[in-house]
Amino acid sequence: MSFNVILEALYVSGPIAAFVFIVLIIMSVVSWGLIIASAIYYKRLFNVDSNFLAEFAESNRPMSLYEQMQSDEANRSSKLSGVKAIFIEIYNEVTNIEKHIGRLNFADPEMQSLKSNFDEVIQRTLEKITSRENNRRERYLSFFATTSNIAPFIGLLGTVIGIIDAFAEIGRVGSADLGFVAPAISEALVATAMGLFVAIPASIAFNYFKAQSTKFRETFDHFGLDLLNRIQQQYFFSFQAEEGGSQEEIAKG
Repeated sequence: MSFNVILEALYVSGPIAAFVFIVLIIMSVVSWGLIIASAIYYKRLFNVDSNFLAEFAESNRPMSLYEQMQSDEANRSSKLSGVKAIFIEIYNEVTNIEKHIGRLNFADPEMQSLKSNFDEVIQRTLEKITSRENNRRERYLSFFATTSNIAPFIGLLGTVIGIIDAFAEIGRVGSADLGFVAPAISEALVATAMGLFVAIPASIAFNYFKAQSTKFRETFDHFGLDLLNRIQQQYFFSFQAEEGGSQEEIAKG
């Protein structure tokens, strides 16, 4: 189907059929624009997350990494996303708790009740941030799903209207000659073809980006668990080691 056929069908169609054609063209342009933008966005996000996860895995002290990122002007001025946003906001909450409570030491039995509240606060914060990041990645999925579902029906509507107009014209002229009927039917079927042309890429995009979004969800979940473990180590094992080290020094002394 050439582009000239679409233009000719749009030119000879009635107002309702023309409206259907225009809607499908707009949906196609918007759909392809979002497909390209989403592909670039997911690719960039994947690279950013991969780099940060490698940096996080190499860091022995996440708090040092957090302080380094806080001192980086680019991190403070830019809108963070992905695992980096999760890391920053979780440690913002941790440092905020430390400001109000002071030195946290979960190796101390007296702080066990505080530890339980601390874990709940961090867990709720983690769930809130991961939910926000997941919603941010899936914001165009509803458009792709809706487009893939309704575009064929819109095209079918244009075809039905075109066929109705064709038969009305046959009745008015009083001739059912194939040379007269075929062009009108062909122009009516263009709407169905356009509907499928819009729906098929949108359906592929929905399935592809849905799978990519699922991978990001798994990455966020795994990173969240790893981050919680690191925080526990920071406020339990590290202080326990410090206390053990000090006791050894006292014994040697």
